Amino acid sequence: MKKKVNSSKKFVLFVDRDRLYLYPWYFADECLTKDIKKICGKKISQVILEFKKNHIFCYYIPEEMDKIGEILWRKIRKDKEFYKLTSKRIKEFARKLISFCQKVSAKKLSLLSNKDLLNIYLNYRKIMREMRIWGWIPVLIDGVNIPFLSNYCLEKLSKEIKEKSKDSNIEEKLPEYFSILTAPDKPSEVKQEEIDRLNLLVEIKKKYPKIFKIFLNQPVSKVLEIIKKNPLLYQQIETHRKKYEWLPYAYIGPVMSIENVLNLMQESLKNNPFPSKELQKIKRYYKNLPQKRKEIIKKYRISRELQYFLNIARYFMWLKDWRKGVYQKSYVLMDPIIEEIAKRLKLEIIDVKYLSSSEIKRYLLEGSISKQQIKKIKQRKTYCVAVIKNGIAKVLEGKEALQFIKKHIKKEKKEKQKELRGMIAFSGKARGVAKIIAVVKDLEKMKEGDILISPATNPDLISAMKKASAIVTDSGGITCHAAIVSRELKIPCIVGTKIATKAIKDGDIVEVDANKGIVRIIEPK
Repeated sequence: MKKKVNSSKKFVLFVDRDRLYLYPWYFADECLTKDIKKICGKKISQVILEFKKNHIFCYYIPEEMDKIGEILWRKIRKDKEFYKLTSKRIKEFARKLISFCQKVSAKKLSLLSNKDLLNIYLNYRKIMREMRIWGWIPVLIDGVNIPFLSNYCLEKLSKEIKEKSKDSNIEEKLPEYFSILTAPDKPSEVKQEEIDRLNLLVEIKKKYPKIFKIFLNQPVSKVLEIIKKNPLLYQQIETHRKKYEWLPYAYIGPVMSIENVLNLMQESLKNNPFPSKELQKIKRYYKNLPQKRKEIIKKYRISRELQYFLNIARYFMWLKDWRKGVYQKSYVLMDPIIEEIAKRLKLEIIDVKYLSSSEIKRYLLEGSISKQQIKKIKQRKTYCVAVIKNGIAKVLEGKEALQFIKKHIKKEKKEKQKELRGMIAFSGKARGVAKIIAVVKDLEKMKEGDILISPATNPDLISAMKKASAIVTDSGGITCHAAIVSRELKIPCIVGTKIATKAIKDGDIVEVDANKGIVRIIEPK
């Protein structure tokens, strides 16, 4: 007999994000509803994805996510080799994935049969799901709903330091210590791009001083015009662009352009017109970090057990970001395949990205799609629902989709609270105007010094994060995206408040006390 989803447990919105189609997002949820069971003996019964004009609303049952997170957290605690195995497997499948995609990108796609294209798509899905099984682990143990790893490290650190310190102000120093002890030793992908960009600017200043001056006071169009007259320099910038083209891609692109690179270079110079000094500052940070960590460990005699879990937190923070980069590189490499499938099926590329794997299989093997079915597929760009169970996605349109959502999803009301609590990702205090930044279209309302409030940050929101005087999120732990970026930007950040985007409105004056993990609404709009 088939198991029914427990109706007493309600679906809760976990992801609210724009610029997303069904592909390639659904591979991750197919993995959750089947493949993850290979590791932890449990799986998610069902995932619901609601799409409104390329905006995704992703619903899970929190108790199911918590159960899997708890099982994986127990494995991490009991088996000292499990986190190393997780890292090993993620890297193994990452190599396999990128190697597969690079081989595919070298093929002349027009010469392939429909069956060949189908096999490429299905093999990509298979390898992606193999990597996703292990790639889910750092996420599930720290921040999908309950941040098991973060909670443990923070509670244990607080206890150990308080027991060994006579300082009456030790409570105020804990957030800073926690940030230092859990900060990755290696830069994130975003930070590494900045480092390489600054190195490029240092070289331009040295070899091409006149062009460097143009960077400081001319628009990007003028800079590009001049750079094109210097083939060697243009090639250097193009090499940088190609290396990081996937960085702004997220799930649907576009890739980084030459204009994007030049804009970033000008942004660097606006922040500091001396790129060598900015580089030295970054290098000092990473050079001094291990020593600062050693001093805290020695001063408070941090136990070996806690050091072990702090090491895991630190490494997983870096690994989550790194494996996300691998996914994005693969999306870029696979785009020509999606374009070729669209050409064969006489569909737009976006239409193909709203097809499930079973639909792609059927249509490619049949070689055509009926007009009635094409009409239904095109509706998906406006509204559709994907129901994912036992590793298979089924897409609903029209009335069927609306009725399904009405039956399974209860819309949440705004919370009325003046004070919220969460986990400190980076210490400090800030006060300013709250701006709810959930999706790309929200970026334009963010002003310098505003407080960024988000369900969960992602690379699409980086430009807003750089303007923020503080960051507050609904979800996440110490290894989440907001935590990584706030530490690199050195701005106060509180994650895992659960309800910040429901309790706070655009225009509210809020105070973020990231020394105590408290967000206060000072003046409601």
